[in-house]
Amino acid sequence: MILTSEQIEARKKNNTLRLAFVGMSNVGKSFRASELSKFDDFMNISVDDLIGAAMQLDDMSELSDWMGYPYEEKFKGREQEYLQQEEKITTNVDVNLNKNIVLDTTGSFIYLPQSAQDFVKNNFLVINLELPDTMLDKMVENFFAHPKPVVWGESFNLQEGEERQDALRRCYPELLKWRTDKYKEVADVSVNFFEDNTWVGYKEFWKRLRNRL
Repeated sequence: MILTSEQIEARKKNNTLRLAFVGMSNVGKSFRASELSKFDDFMNISVDDLIGAAMQLDDMSELSDWMGYPYEEKFKGREQEYLQQEEKITTNVDVNLNKNIVLDTTGSFIYLPQSAQDFVKNNFLVINLELPDTMLDKMVENFFAHPKPVVWGESFNLQEGEERQDALRRCYPELLKWRTDKYKEVADVSVNFFEDNTWVGYKEFWKRLRNRL
C-alpha cells in the first residue's frame, strides 16, 4: 500500500492508519512499534509475542530455545511450525478496527507464503527498517549475545571439519545480507532510522518517513 505524507496524516487522524515494520531482528521494529503505541496510541501487534503465547512460551529466550539452531535435528520441523503460526497470526489481524495499527512483523516475514505477504502489503504501509552496513557486526554480536528464533531457509551449511558455532558465525552475516535485499523488495518504503549507529528519536522517525514517501 503506497501512501503519501498527506494520506498518512489524514488516516492517522481518522484512526485508519496501518503501518507494518519489516527488517532483521534487533534492527528496531519492536522499539518503533512500542513508541507508536506509547506516543500516538497505536494498537501494537507483536507477531513474535503472539507466536510465543500460542506456543505457551513465556519469552523470546524460551522461544529461541524451543526452535534451536539449524544444525539440530529438531530444527527443520520447528522452523516450519513457527512459520505456520506466523502465517496464521499475521493474516488474522483485524484491519477493520477503528484504531491505528502498527504490525511488528518477525524477521522471517519474507519466508511466508505470497498470499500472507500480499495480505500485509494490501492493508498496510510496509516500512523496511534499513540496516546500515556499519551496523552489521553489531547485529551479528547481538544475535549471539541475545538469541532470537531465526528462520534460516537454505542459508546455513556446515563445512567438513567445521565447528557448529564457527559455521553460524560464517553464515549469519551472509543471511543478513541476503535478507536485506528481500526486505527492500517487499516494502513500500525503506528508511534508515539510525544516526551514528544509534536509533533516531521519535520526531525524527516521522520526519524521515515522510521525507521518503
